[in-house]
Amino acid sequence: MDFSEKLSIPPFVDNARSSPLVSKPKRETIASKDHSAQADAVHLTNHGRSLKSAIERSRQMPDVREDRISALKQQIEQGTYRIQKDWIASNLMAETMENNRAMESVNPDG
Repeated sequence: MDFSEKLSIPPFVDNARSSPLVSKPKRETIASKDHSAQADAVHLTNHGRSLKSAIERSRQMPDVREDRISALKQQIEQGTYRIQKDWIASNLMAETMENNRAMESVNPDG
């Protein structure tokens, strides 16, 4: 699964000045023969640089864990693979409760 699209930083952000990922823009003057123009410069904060680095590392990772898939296939073929019913049920319930809490925080009235 490729998360790089979800984590990509948009090329233009309206609220960049309030973002913790971007430091305040600096104005640079570009001189020309007839007039002066102002250009904005954006500098990433440490948090922004860390996020960018994480995105780059995630792009280098394989989408599929071949070693895990191979081991599971072998267990299935040998008949030794066992479904962990309690683990699955527990995680489904935890995820459902987490989703319910998230929905309540978005719409506390119901």
